[in-house]
Amino acid sequence: MRRFLGKSVVLTDISSDICQNVCSRFANEDANLALHGKNYDDLRETFGLLLSEGITKDRITLINTDINLASGRKRLFEEILRKFGRIDVLVTSTNDSKGLNELLSLAIPHLAITNGKFMCIGNRSTSGVDPELLSQCERQGIRFYYINTLTANTKPTELSKLILFLTSNDPDKFYLGSHAMLISVLLSIFLTAAFIPPFSQPQSYHDYAVRRIWYGIPYADYVLSNIGFLLTGGYGVIRLLLSSADFKKTFVNPWEFAMYTYFFATIFATAFGSAYYHWNPNNSTLFWDRLPISMAMMSLFSAVITERVSTKLGIVTFPVLQFLGALATVHWMLTENAGVGDLKLYGLVQIMSTFCFPLILLAYPSRFSGTHNLFYAVACFLLARGAELSDKLVYKWTLQTVGGHVLKHIFASISVFFIYRYAKKRVPMERPIYYLYEIKPIRKVIDFSRRIYQIFKRD
Repeated sequence: MRRFLGKSVVLTDISSDICQNVCSRFANEDANLALHGKNYDDLRETFGLLLSEGITKDRITLINTDINLASGRKRLFEEILRKFGRIDVLVTSTNDSKGLNELLSLAIPHLAITNGKFMCIGNRSTSGVDPELLSQCERQGIRFYYINTLTANTKPTELSKLILFLTSNDPDKFYLGSHAMLISVLLSIFLTAAFIPPFSQPQSYHDYAVRRIWYGIPYADYVLSNIGFLLTGGYGVIRLLLSSADFKKTFVNPWEFAMYTYFFATIFATAFGSAYYHWNPNNSTLFWDRLPISMAMMSLFSAVITERVSTKLGIVTFPVLQFLGALATVHWMLTENAGVGDLKLYGLVQIMSTFCFPLILLAYPSRFSGTHNLFYAVACFLLARGAELSDKLVYKWTLQTVGGHVLKHIFASISVFFIYRYAKKRVPMERPIYYLYEIKPIRKVIDFSRRIYQIFKRD
């Protein structure tokens, strides 16, 4: 394969044994190589090795300068551009955050032209990388990778394989295994739904265990427990709208900001829709409970697609999923009013988001820190679903203290809190995709998928 034909690869301050391995692999993929180092003898040794493998001199340039100095960094880029005219991949090895930030800052304008990749190999946390620079990389289509040598396999042959793997593909190509898994789940859900006959809303759903009246409020436990949605949704949307400067580093894409703001707004609306329904439980009032819930779930689904699967896909699916969520709820209500209630489409939308949301969290790496908050949110959501289905049973188990549907509201509100916590505390990061790749079974699936992809691509 000639994946790097016409592309230029820069390697700076890489140890000689790793450098020779990496250079050999890139050269055999027809890349132009710019080798930088402080020790000219090591550079000449690598140069000789490449020549012995049949690599021509015109595809290699040696740069002997100190990139810890501003003049050295300037000379590095001047030499590369004079020789090759472009930079597609830059691989560096450093534990100096300041030097890394300065090198990345200089590289961004050139890598943005080629939608290039910047990779750092080090043995420390990458918290020293300037979040603003990472945001610039994200906005300009530059992939930033950090390989932590404390956790990665640092054998030269294995590390060189990893470097070539990450820099030779876009995630849309080498996450074929994840794509296949997600598509399989979606197809399974739709095919299963196709064989399920239409079914109406059971009227027993409105028969709640707790019927306490408090200060004239019927079903007071269920009505008042919606205060959790009021607080978490309201606080979330107010914080995002009024304190947008605080979220500057957490949202690198304005669409993501819009999706999360919309999510909290619909959760806020859910508080009123749910309270209205529980005040007088019936199908007509249930519509106003389900509509904002559907919109909220679809907006969160779009957000996680944007963050993990594809930014463009997430942006495109946002209005589509919103329409689907609203359509499913309206369709159910219209069929109920026509006397032939059909809850299947609404159930399909709910099951799709319930299954696919955690699947995407597991199958695709995040571009942000704090993913554990989303897993907490999923756990609380599942508890909420379980409590919803066990209203009378929970009421019995708690010695007629609280109904399961009340606990549903509480767990769901806690879930929203964790989502807000994720949105507030996350920062863009150079999520090391190799974590996924280093899991042997997953690596085999990915490698197999890539081989299949290459076969079809050639055909």
